[in-house]
Amino acid sequence: MSLKKLNNTIIKYILSKYLAFAIQLINSIFVAKNLGLYYFGVYGFSTLIIQYLSYSNLGVNLSYSVLCSDVNTKSIKQDITNSAMNIQLIISFSLLIIFAFTYSLNLFPKYNFNEYYFLIIVTTIIQHINNLYVNVFRIENKIKEINLFFLIIPISQLIVIILFKDRTLFYSLFYAVIIGNFISLLIFLKSRPIEIKKLKFFKFSMARKILGRGFFLLVYNLTFYGIILTARTIVSHYFSIESFGLFNFSNTISNAIFLLLGSLNFLFYPKLINSISKKTNQELVVFIEKIRMFYLTLTMFIVLLSIIIAPILFYFLPQYKDSIFSLQVLILAQLIINNSFGYSTLLIQRSKEFLMTIFATISIIIVILASIIGIKYSYRLETVAFAVVLGVIVYNLLIVYLGSKSIGIYRGLLHMIIETFNFKLFSPIILFIFLSVFFNTYYFNISITVILYLILNIKELREIKTTTKTFLSADGSILTLDKMK
Repeated sequence: MSLKKLNNTIIKYILSKYLAFAIQLINSIFVAKNLGLYYFGVYGFSTLIIQYLSYSNLGVNLSYSVLCSDVNTKSIKQDITNSAMNIQLIISFSLLIIFAFTYSLNLFPKYNFNEYYFLIIVTTIIQHINNLYVNVFRIENKIKEINLFFLIIPISQLIVIILFKDRTLFYSLFYAVIIGNFISLLIFLKSRPIEIKKLKFFKFSMARKILGRGFFLLVYNLTFYGIILTARTIVSHYFSIESFGLFNFSNTISNAIFLLLGSLNFLFYPKLINSISKKTNQELVVFIEKIRMFYLTLTMFIVLLSIIIAPILFYFLPQYKDSIFSLQVLILAQLIINNSFGYSTLLIQRSKEFLMTIFATISIIIVILASIIGIKYSYRLETVAFAVVLGVIVYNLLIVYLGSKSIGIYRGLLHMIIETFNFKLFSPIILFIFLSVFFNTYYFNISITVILYLILNIKELREIKTTTKTFLSADGSILTLDKMK
């Protein structure tokens, strides 16, 4: 692929994600405003259930990406695709059966769940299928259709947000997501690569391979989302619907803020896996540190920008003002979890998903215990948010430990902590949260934070342009950070 064509593809992808990011952020704000605190709490619970059900795909789409990344044989790719598609159809049928047997149980009456249970099942099924198609198209470098997919659904939601409010908006959001996914599915079916135009029944050996790899990839993918999912579940159980609405608002905004970083990871992930597999341990030491610092510098920029504009957001949505501190803490958690970027990809490439699953489970248990203890002694949402931070710190250290051991650079616990939680990157945001607890002078606090960050990280900021150019390499490998001087 030529540099010009590669650059155009990536630029179009990033621009479409910027647009999707902007629309989703606008949607998040207006959904919160037009639903009101009570219905936004109910809406948050419905998205919580959808997130739980999203893991019923058993990691098929994740496994598909990893298995196809290093496959050049058309027949093998055909077998993987056939099996993945058929597994997804079986899962969809199973969800319908589960719905038929559980609808009469009147689950979660606090949130009137039965009223929208079927809509949740339909949403989950069509999202399962489309998410697999997204990975198929990504492997085939067909980015245009993926760009449309990421835009259609937020645009569909934006339309109903403009037209409806309160309870009517709540149900309209489901219909918008279902219709948007259906339109996207038609686009995928029309443009699908030749390898999946004539699907056959799956091979059992390939199905076992997909499900076996997919399970651990799924649990790994649960890392931050699983920790947040646990926290949201605890809040939905122990707190009122309105309080859950506040916590859900913090979570929604923090996720929207990091949408762009997620899109960059999505784009580069297959190439990153491939690049890591070709390097020696000595080369990986430099390579991982460079991509980690690049990723963290981008993360910190987004964190600081979001903190600066947060007061404007809460001026527009005064009923959610009590969630501002939880938002800041959850943003810190996002920063910490992104700190393991590079090492986590290395461990995936080396098939360490089982150990990563154990680490994620340990972190989730910590969140549960810390949350329950915190709620017992201080009935505040912030205690759950801090439990999330504690959980991701433990997970981060375990991932860096395993990654550094695998390439032979582990030098002891204290050294690892110092290297992992880089003082120059983390001290500004820690200072900001400390100042927020003791001083009610928001813009003075953020001014001190930004000044400290610029002083400590001027060198890294100057290298961003050079590093970005290196990502867009002429050989089509996208990631060649080891060639940097």
